[in-house]
Amino acid sequence: MQSNEILRAICEDAGLPMSRVSTLAGRSNLYIARYMSDKKSPGTNVLAEICDVTGHDLIVRNRETGREIVIDPPKKE
Repeated sequence: MQSNEILRAICEDAGLPMSRVSTLAGRSNLYIARYMSDKKSPGTNVLAEICDVTGHDLIVRNRETGREIVIDPPKKE
C-alpha cells in the first residue's frame, strides 16, 4: 500500500474527512489533501502525526520475529 493510500485509509477508518484530520493535527485544512493531489509521499513523521490524531499507531514489524516497533509522532513544540 502506498503512503497516500494509507492516509486515505486512516481517515476513512477514523470516520473523519481529511480536512478535519488536518486541523486536528494543527495544520491547514488542506494539509493531507496536498499529499493526495500532488501524488507526493508523506514522510514518516507526517504519517505518525496523522496516525496519532486518528487513534492509530504507526508500526514497523519484523517479518521473521514479529517484533514491533512503534514510531512515535513528532513532539509538539
